Amino acid sequence: MGKRVVFSARTVITPDPNLSIDQVGVPYTIARNLTVPEIVTPFNTKWLQELISHNAAKYIILDTSDKIDLRLHPKPSD
Repeated sequence: MGKRVVFSARTVITPDPNLSIDQVGVPYTIARNLTVPEIVTPFNTKWLQELISHNAAKYIILDTSDKIDLRLHPKPSD
């Protein structure tokens, strides 16, 4: 028998006419939970600020490796 995995997902082939042949559909709940590291540069600061203001960012990791959980901090407008 195979080993059990805590974090796993399955790919389901679906006949969705809106997807291209090289695309895969991901459920919304899974997509919202994915984390992708993004390095801040002068070219993407506005975009990253928008992600933070729309609650699309979960964490900020500083140069000192300190992690700030954005879910625990109120918005500046609150």
